[in-house]
Amino acid sequence: MTSIDNPRRRSIMVVDDEALVRMMAVDMFEQAGFDVLEAENGVDAARTIADLTNRARTNTLLPDEVRGATFTVTQATASDGIIWQTPIIHQPQAAMLSIGSVTRTPVALEDDTVVVRPVLHLCLSHDARIVDGDTAGQFLAAVKRGLEEAQFLFA
Repeated sequence: MTSIDNPRRRSIMVVDDEALVRMMAVDMFEQAGFDVLEAENGVDAARTIADLTNRARTNTLLPDEVRGATFTVTQATASDGIIWQTPIIHQPQAAMLSIGSVTRTPVALEDDTVVVRPVLHLCLSHDARIVDGDTAGQFLAAVKRGLEEAQFLFA
């Protein structure tokens, strides 16, 4: 059975240099309903992750490779003046972040002067049964800080 047959299926990577241990772990996770990726060591795991990342960036992942996600990032299109959109979560998603357009927006500074600054619009939808509002707010605030400081983006 693949993830397409069962959208609640999850993926996991088993990394171990001992073939027997890896085989046992893979078998156990597959029996538990996981799609399992295998890696013999950290270098092999990094190559697999790099391959998946590259194929995600080039839009060449197969549908079965993206099923069962718990968090998705999407981009709003800038057509017809749309600057942001509210993403709709599909099970088994826990949350979805929509990245909108950058617009020139009046912003009040600490001294109450108003300046025009580029503003990136973000919208986070989350399933409150899985992620409470406070945690979602903290996550979005951390994304905002990270974008403003850009420390982790190019590390």
